[in-house]
Amino acid sequence: MLFDLFRSKKKPLSPKHQVPGPVRVGVTRIDLLYPEPPGFDIGTFSRRLVEVMEKSRIADGQDAGGALRIEHTDLPLQYEDRTGPAMTVVTQGPVTDLKPISVAFASSPKWEGAEQVRTAAHAISVMELMTATLHPANRLMTLSRVAATVCSVHHPLAVHWVNSERLVAPDLFAEVVADGDIEELIKTGAIHCRFHRKQEPWVMDTLGLDALGLNDIQCRFKDVDPARVAEVLGLFASAQIVTGGDAREYEKKARKLGVSLDPVPSQFGPQRNVFELNIAG
Repeated sequence: MLFDLFRSKKKPLSPKHQVPGPVRVGVTRIDLLYPEPPGFDIGTFSRRLVEVMEKSRIADGQDAGGALRIEHTDLPLQYEDRTGPAMTVVTQGPVTDLKPISVAFASSPKWEGAEQVRTAAHAISVMELMTATLHPANRLMTLSRVAATVCSVHHPLAVHWVNSERLVAPDLFAEVVADGDIEELIKTGAIHCRFHRKQEPWVMDTLGLDALGLNDIQCRFKDVDPARVAEVLGLFASAQIVTGGDAREYEKKARKLGVSLDPVPSQFGPQRNVFELNIAG
């Protein structure tokens, strides 16, 4: 019963509106990993992008730095002095530090051929631009659809959710994005539950929410199956994303579960403020 509090009763829809009020600026990034530069095919990418996202287009071709700005005209954002589309940036370059990939590899589910990620020497990065006030569910789906389009043109070794330190098999990533289920996208990499077991009580926390301007969750516990704790944290993470961080939508459920909605400093890095759930007894 306790673990069913945040479970969705139906498949959520991604609302297309801005989040009201002040927001924390963060950037979510997906890296597509390759053993060598794939020779980015802008023409094919542009055609497939329009097939998948009819209202999206490359803004002004390829600039001197090799970055592509993609405008999403179906997601207009209101600024103080103007209205403009949400944007995504696609850029590429060599992998200069393998440590983040190694960390993600150690904590991610394996698939056939996953070991090849150790040969990664090049990355195509897909990042948000001017999206801080966009609803977090739309932020994730928009970014993922652009990344999946790149995957369809140049198949990578792995998909690396940089903020959540997770690697995903490219075929699985493409399948989840095509289905359009935001909760499955969260489960398969957008949000990661880390388990810290070297101290008593144990601690589990999430990674990935902070970049969306939301609060990651930290839980101290003992005598509870870690898989069940991960399930609760994942459901609470989904609740924040689907409601756009509107505490009125999930506060009662959070209080019943014992989640403090007064953010505290995280016990484990990166340093950020987190909601805390204590079931250590």
